[in-house]
Amino acid sequence: MPERLLTATELASLLHVSKLWVVDRAQADELPGYRVGASWRFDSHEVAVWLNRQSNNAAISAPTERRVLPPRRLEPREAPKVDLSRALPAVDVAEEFDVPVVAVKAWIQNGSLTGLHVGRQWLVDADSLDGWRRILARSGCLDLPRGRTRTESIGDAVAQELVSRRSGGMGLTVRSFRRHGGVVPTWAGVMGSP
Repeated sequence: MPERLLTATELASLLHVSKLWVVDRAQADELPGYRVGASWRFDSHEVAVWLNRQSNNAAISAPTERRVLPPRRLEPREAPKVDLSRALPAVDVAEEFDVPVVAVKAWIQNGSLTGLHVGRQWLVDADSLDGWRRILARSGCLDLPRGRTRTESIGDAVAQELVSRRSGGMGLTVRSFRRHGGVVPTWAGVMGSP
């Protein structure tokens, strides 16, 4: 038995969702929990395992005949780990980068930004976000005016960093990486899970 079980209110606060959402998911057997009298209790380790299964896990496609890059990983990637106590809502990240929330959601879904979707909330891992901040500070993307160009430039700068690291400094652009059969890697796949 775990040392301490979380209440529905405590778990809701960690996940940035309502207590009702937590209780509804527990009653539907979608969220691991224990019914104790009239209330619910949750083991943080079991919830962390459940969350990691819910996380964005980029699909791996089969390799092509042409190969100039290191071979793709064919086994499924481990789901990125997100420290819930330090996770930030995607809305806050969008505000910080001055981009639409849908852009942050897309970055989470394609794996370039480590995060996960919980209830109605999209959460971003703080360590992954710190890495993005360092990349964007070097790139100058944050100096661009708000709009599509700024949003695309931010995504491109991070994708270029991931491709550069994955290709071992071969000097490939994202476009040439894709043209030669490469799949832009995920943040967790290149930088490691936080």
